Amino acid sequence: MTRFAILAVENSAAALVAVICWCRFLGFGMHLPVAAAFQPASLNHYDVSSRRTTGGILSSSVPVGPAVSSQNHIILKAASSPGNVNEGEDVDDDDDDDEYIDDSSLGDWRAFRANLATSGISTGESSEDSSSSSDGAIETSAPPKQSRPKSVSRKNEQLLKSQNEALYREYESGVWAHEAPTAEVGGLLCRLPLEAEIYRNSAYNSVGKKLQAILNGDSSSDDSRPAQSSDVDKEDGGMGSSPGVSFSLTGAKTLWWYRKALKLIEEETAKVTASAVGGKIDTTSLPKDSIDFLDLYLSHQDTWQEVCLVTEKNENGLGSTVVLNRPMSFSLSDSIARLVLFGAYRNDLGPDETELLVKFSIAFDKEVFVYLGGPDELESSASVIHGIATLKGSKEIAPGTGIYIGGTEAVEAAVHGIMQGMCSPSDFRFFVGKHRYLDGQLDLACLLGKYQPVACSRALALKQC
Repeated sequence: MTRFAILAVENSAAALVAVICWCRFLGFGMHLPVAAAFQPASLNHYDVSSRRTTGGILSSSVPVGPAVSSQNHIILKAASSPGNVNEGEDVDDDDDDDEYIDDSSLGDWRAFRANLATSGISTGESSEDSSSSSDGAIETSAPPKQSRPKSVSRKNEQLLKSQNEALYREYESGVWAHEAPTAEVGGLLCRLPLEAEIYRNSAYNSVGKKLQAILNGDSSSDDSRPAQSSDVDKEDGGMGSSPGVSFSLTGAKTLWWYRKALKLIEEETAKVTASAVGGKIDTTSLPKDSIDFLDLYLSHQDTWQEVCLVTEKNENGLGSTVVLNRPMSFSLSDSIARLVLFGAYRNDLGPDETELLVKFSIAFDKEVFVYLGGPDELESSASVIHGIATLKGSKEIAPGTGIYIGGTEAVEAAVHGIMQGMCSPSDFRFFVGKHRYLDGQLDLACLLGKYQPVACSRALALKQC
């Protein structure tokens, strides 16, 4: 098990760093079991019929492989790790019909998985058990499990308590989060640092390939190569014995490649800026490597430190997310109220709409929580996300999440609930715009190392910034 922990952690060090950083940004402690880490899936087989140009989701250097289609939709075929499918080896497509799993058929699987990630799989052996060897030495079966802190910001926790007592009790009694292999409705997407994106995307992007060549060249030297888990295995007879050892190895390796990636970014940035004439860069004159780097860099700037809630994802490859940590306004004005209720370009209001505007302004006069959800559909009225199951006009984004989304009807119900004293303005989060994905681009963004999917309890998604 120790060897598994070492290898698993090494493969997901970038993910752990990013997830912890971004969720600290939200102000919550995270329970991220080290041994539950995963290797990012490979892109051995996928097909995208159209490429999203905004944000640079797809670089022109990403190869498009054979399509695997089922029921007129595109499926992203991915192995659990890059080593699972050999080059030139045919992939068995007998299970194509099982690629998409409906969340509603799985029951309370989130709670089960969270519990599994928290407690692990029991082997029936107690960590306190010990046995005597032939020479009389005492051998312990395993080191005691170390508890992980769930709190990183008391101020944010107190803020949550003041905003929503019931949600705070949920958080206090059992907030949880762990990495997930793919994006799932009700889960989060944490934007990875550019260094981690380049490191993960070493097989399909020229900048990533350049980084991998640097790392491979350095690891051929014993002086510059960080300690590997295999070295420890050889030294202590083939099996590590301390979780502290595996973690330190992971930290050393992560720091090693992160510094190399950071230096590469500085060099590529200097190369691009050096080509500027009169303060302007002519991208048509840049070499392909520089264009690939610029594409990654600008996309990262547009989505820097985003923490997104996945609100939609279906078998047809459609997906939607809203950004949780881009607050637009916490106080109400006439223009904000109109934007939330009617979108960006509505000026001529009918009698019913005017009445709703007045009631909304009264209900949310003291406080309102409006966020920029993303660059798409900014002209539309805002969506409202909350945790109230009985609110009219709302639907649960996925069974068992306890997170609900709605439009104008839900806003009207929220106004009524607040004016009747049944709800509080802090129970609702309004999102103007969203990220919209087509043709499996949501999964592709994760596979290319832009985002780290995280499954979490609803307290993390519903807390106000």
